Amino acid sequence: SSHNLDPINYAFSSDVPDELIQESNVSGNFPLDPALAAVEYNAQMLDIKKEVRTSAVLQSTNWSGNSAPGVDAEGHWGDSTAANDTFLADMQTGKNKIIKNTGVKPNRLLLDYATWEKLQVAPALLALMNPTSLTREALVTAPALAALIGVEEVIIGAAVKNTDEETVAGTEFTASWIWGRSGANNSKGIGFLYYAPNTPSLMTPSAGYQYRVKGASGEGRTTWTWRDEAARTTWYATEENVDISATGTDCGYMWYDTVTT
Repeated sequence: SSHNLDPINYAFSSDVPDELIQESNVSGNFPLDPALAAVEYNAQMLDIKKEVRTSAVLQSTNWSGNSAPGVDAEGHWGDSTAANDTFLADMQTGKNKIIKNTGVKPNRLLLDYATWEKLQVAPALLALMNPTSLTREALVTAPALAALIGVEEVIIGAAVKNTDEETVAGTEFTASWIWGRSGANNSKGIGFLYYAPNTPSLMTPSAGYQYRVKGASGEGRTTWTWRDEAARTTWYATEENVDISATGTDCGYMWYDTVTT
């Protein structure tokens, strides 16, 4: 089968005033590198925006024949009453569906942070792990959960975004989970079980791909600078041409309202 990928240019820029460079060079000050900090900040902003777009693709796709946003977990993952916890049963349902439809075994589970917080203290899961003392192992860990459900990796989506409109003052900030869904600050929870090969291949199915075109530098991201002499500042801009796409909808299984309804 074929799938159209349409990379779009995304860019972010930061300026480094001359005064900041001068201050960083003063003997006794912290050994900071303002130029490097600007480039790293650009990368962070591009990554955050990419997470927002990827989350949107994830939650708007019909995975494994289920209409978006997926199967309603009815808030039962990590239920305080072990008998009502549907997490493990749901994992088995999703795994069986993907294997039956594709022949590949799902190898990753993505959880938003609110869901992960609940699963860490889930009585049904802790009973299987049988903690005997108050240590780090007394909580469910990501590697332990991965081993329990038979996947290579459990990924926790813990990034947040600001949902307030930016103003000149720049003081507005309301945090909302990027990977969550609806409710207060997107806190009702999601879970996504899927298969993705460790090495990208045209001949191997995958729930999705990031398609990025190399820039003039030969890298996926390109950074360049320009000088604003009037403002006595140097600008650092970073860009990439990228598309995030669901390429194998039978390779994923999605749940929503995992924390609460």
